[in-house]
Amino acid sequence: ALLTARAADMDPDFPTDLPALLDYLRKVSGGMMQLAVRVALSGAGARDAAAGDLGLSQGVAAYLAAMPALQARDRRALPPGGAAGDAVQHLAAEGLAALARARETGLPRRALPATLAAATAPVRLRRAAAAPAAVPTTGPQVSEFRLRLAPLAATLLGRV
Repeated sequence: ALLTARAADMDPDFPTDLPALLDYLRKVSGGMMQLAVRVALSGAGARDAAAGDLGLSQGVAAYLAAMPALQARDRRALPPGGAAGDAVQHLAAEGLAALARARETGLPRRALPATLAAATAPVRLRRAAAAPAAVPTTGPQVSEFRLRLAPLAATLLGRV
């Protein structure tokens, strides 16, 4: 699934719509997070849904942060048509909903090292939701201090 999803990276017309973009992020980022959590939990796959949701939230946050770089390389960052701010708002809302599902289900503390890549997702997603129109040109505006604090806070709390 991961390799099939990554084929979209070669398509200059991708993403065609928001569901396709979210499916791509779910397969790529969610799949990688599921694999990392499985390894951390020595193969126990009972938490795949939570890991997949956490990976999706991390993928959406990273994608939103990468939007200015994508546009600088003349890559389509958002589907055509519609307002960019509305699309960013939808993506941020989906990322926050996935994060809430992951937190509700929960992951064991011993999976924390595998999930720290998602530590900055909550703050990036909240910032994108607060100022969606600016994200395509600037990304979610988050201070360097906050980005560095997030993994530390996740480690102290025992969850992302």
